[in-house]
Amino acid sequence: MPHKAYGSTHFFAESTMDMSSGFARGLGPFVGGFGMPGAFGSFPHLPGAPFGPGSQLHLALPARTVRERLVPDGHMAEIAQGCRVQIDLHEEVPPDKLRVVLSGSVTANSLAALALQWRIWFAEGGC
Repeated sequence: MPHKAYGSTHFFAESTMDMSSGFARGLGPFVGGFGMPGAFGSFPHLPGAPFGPGSQLHLALPARTVRERLVPDGHMAEIAQGCRVQIDLHEEVPPDKLRVVLSGSVTANSLAALALQWRIWFAEGGC
């Protein structure tokens, strides 16, 4: 679920850790059309703390697609949870782009960027 603060929208990875084993559980992988878990959902077999220290990845994504398709349909929240990143939606930048910041490990941010590209492609009518 998105959280609003100071004109930005934030999507957080929800904690689903089993503290006794140290492994994520209850996420259930989203299996894409090619049977690839994780890239578009979650990696339930990975430890909760992603690889390495935190970083940020700043993106300029199509504003209309993000606001009209990805946010209302829950894609941003799914990616944040599945990739264990925080996704912040910021101001619009010309021409018709939205500044989006991914916060997490380098690996998690890269995976989230791939998942965003994939979902934007399909939302815009990719075949």
